[in-house]
Amino acid sequence: SMIEDALNGKMDLIITKSVSRFARNTVDSLVNIRLLKEHNVEVYFEKENIWTFDGKGEVLLTIMSSLAQEESRSISENVKWGIRKRFADGTHRYALPYGYFRDADGFVCIKAEEAKAVQMIYSLFLAGESINNICTVLMRTGFKTKQGKTTWNSSAVKSILTNEKYTGTIIFQKTYSKDFLSKKRVENKGEVPKYMLKDCHEAIISKHQFDAVQSIIKASSEDKRRCVSASSVFSSKVRCGKCQDYYVSNTWHSTDKYKRTVWHCANKTSKTHKCSNVVVGESELIEAYLVAVNKLLRNIEQIKVKLTKVIEESLETSIRQEEEQKKAIEQECLKIIDNLQDGMSGTSEPQQYQELLEKLTKNNSEIKRIEKDLGSKKQRQEEIQAFLQALNPQEDKLVKDFNAMQFRALVDHITVFSKTDIRVTFKDGTVEVSD
Repeated sequence: SMIEDALNGKMDLIITKSVSRFARNTVDSLVNIRLLKEHNVEVYFEKENIWTFDGKGEVLLTIMSSLAQEESRSISENVKWGIRKRFADGTHRYALPYGYFRDADGFVCIKAEEAKAVQMIYSLFLAGESINNICTVLMRTGFKTKQGKTTWNSSAVKSILTNEKYTGTIIFQKTYSKDFLSKKRVENKGEVPKYMLKDCHEAIISKHQFDAVQSIIKASSEDKRRCVSASSVFSSKVRCGKCQDYYVSNTWHSTDKYKRTVWHCANKTSKTHKCSNVVVGESELIEAYLVAVNKLLRNIEQIKVKLTKVIEESLETSIRQEEEQKKAIEQECLKIIDNLQDGMSGTSEPQQYQELLEKLTKNNSEIKRIEKDLGSKKQRQEEIQAFLQALNPQEDKLVKDFNAMQFRALVDHITVFSKTDIRVTFKDGTVEVSD
């Protein structure tokens, strides 16, 4: 860098347009200038007419640097406000992911060939393929990346699998700049508002498919032992009926013709909590699922009626009541704030002022509780709707072949008690025993 060159004796004068262009903040300016002084290198700021070897230079520089820093902060805040206003209005021009392009009029359109690749990526992942295997398939079938290359890597595939834009929805401000000096972006965990824009362009992937993929990725990140990858459709789905831990996979006869995948309790080899539950083959889990899903389908109409009733009479009513309750508390909070402002002007007693503060804190806690409860109920509502969508009329007849996507859509988990007692719990709460 130029500073390093100056310190190495390659120059003795640095001419800078202005103080604001020399460093991000006052501290950096002074540290660098003093360091340069020690090596007999002077800095001249044209706009402010400051020479750092001048006796008054450092005092002036401190003042000017502080002003420049404050100006930078002000500009940053104004820019952020403008961007967030466009987020809220839904007018922010967003970057398009692989699979989309803008036409001459600025409308977002789908690239047919790239959309096929996106759909293949989701289908393969839901069918149990690992991300590395998906890369291999994409290269073998000749699909090109966004840059027009034929080589795919795991980060590109994972980016596609986690991008909500493929459902036609955009979430703005998933990351944010923590401060105006470093410009470093960090994950937004509630520190600043997020903005969601629905149905802003045509979807390539259904919300049901997207949510299923996110649940697999989340399970993988939460417990590496449960689900290192989506290499099997049964990852994070099989539980032990004896110790409640998860079953993990193992390969027997991996180098000969008798090769097979088996599943056993994760505590089978534990020294402290050893579990003696049975080992089951993957074929046995598939058979258990087929028996259970056919039992479920025999009562499909009754299940649809029951779940529709749950959504309409229970969840929707409860959600509406809690939203009304939240609105009423928010209105009460506004009144409390008005009273607090009166208190600050001296028209309320100190004791009453304290009581109002306590009431406001209590109300804010209640609002957070309601929001959390509403989130759980709305998620349950979406899960049931996705379950009903998976139980379409074409599946009224018996299922003969195992379908990984159908399995992920319908099954919450499988619990193994013994070879003859394998229970399948579906996402509607129904439990079927594979006897």
